[in-house]
Amino acid sequence: MLLDQSFLAGVGNYLRSEILYSAGLHWSDTLEQLRAEQITDLARAARTMMWRSVKTGGVTNDPERVKVLKRAGWRRRDYRHYVFSREGQACFECDLNGCLFNNTAGDPAGSPKGGTSELSTNPEHAAER
Repeated sequence: MLLDQSFLAGVGNYLRSEILYSAGLHWSDTLEQLRAEQITDLARAARTMMWRSVKTGGVTNDPERVKVLKRAGWRRRDYRHYVFSREGQACFECDLNGCLFNNTAGDPAGSPKGGTSELSTNPEHAAER
């Protein structure tokens, strides 16, 4: 849905990935498939992620997590996003405990939580969705 320029134009791939992840939607979901609460979650996630990105120069990860990761010596490119360009890396939601992003479904924008593509190799992560 967010990949369709007729639905929402001008939003870059990193924001699309982060918005869908934050809203718990899969990249292939269509607006017609969403329940009212999912549309509300999508709108809230879009607003939050876009404003966060503007305020932080493109960082969409949780600001508190970013502070911790910066103090730990992480590079900006490694802490910048929740999911975009993080395939094969540790999952922030699982506190880095062996859970890896796994983009096996051909998702061009990343693997948002709550979708049908495999998000991680941690079975507990899948159970949370």
